[in-house]
Amino acid sequence: MLGYYKNQEKTEEVLDSEGFVHTGDVGVWLKVLDSRLIILTNNFLDDCKDPYIFVRHDARSHSFSNGALKIVDRTKNLFKLSQGEYVAPEKVEQTYLFCNLIQHVYVEGHSLKPYAVAVVKPNFRRLRKEAVDIISKFAKKISPPIGKKCENMKDGELLEEITDAELCTSKEIREFILERMNLIAREKGLKGFELARNIYLTPEPFTVDNGWLTPTMKLARINLRKHFANTIKNLYEEEKSC
Repeated sequence: MLGYYKNQEKTEEVLDSEGFVHTGDVGVWLKVLDSRLIILTNNFLDDCKDPYIFVRHDARSHSFSNGALKIVDRTKNLFKLSQGEYVAPEKVEQTYLFCNLIQHVYVEGHSLKPYAVAVVKPNFRRLRKEAVDIISKFAKKISPPIGKKCENMKDGELLEEITDAELCTSKEIREFILERMNLIAREKGLKGFELARNIYLTPEPFTVDNGWLTPTMKLARINLRKHFANTIKNLYEEEKSC
């Protein structure tokens, strides 16, 4: 018998009356043919009327002659915005990672807000190369003793003097990174409601040790949501006051 061992309630969550498995995956159709084998066991293709799609529910391999189905997230990760749009955060995060200014990103939303926000761990090495002018101006205006010490320094010296943690406090750096993230996201086809409108920069990497990543290197969303609860709230309040 298929199902969870001695757990009928859990079994009923994933198996329907016809015995098909609901994996809870979120998929999108690729516009171009992807010849790679797609591994999935979803059953939401039942209603598809396209005669070129071949589906076998009792198998794990599916062939598509008119394009491929790509798994981009899990339904349990979806969040709904106030205007009724659903956002698949993993899809957005994977798209944002095409931006070479960031190393890690966690996207979060709220049902009472019309947009998403994000927590970002920058790629500081790349950032220091591409934002020299912004970093130099920021270093010169921050409070003493650093500001005083940096007055007569050259740009290269300023970059070495200022820390990653200090860079994360710069509003100009945040705006620079967010603008680049959303530029790339639009180029990759994300819709306006999927884009983060405000971000928080953290110098701390996402790791298994600090609980921000799972052992399979995926985002530990429950831990991140709990850890950054106040941060997310402040991001929305900050955007509201702008």
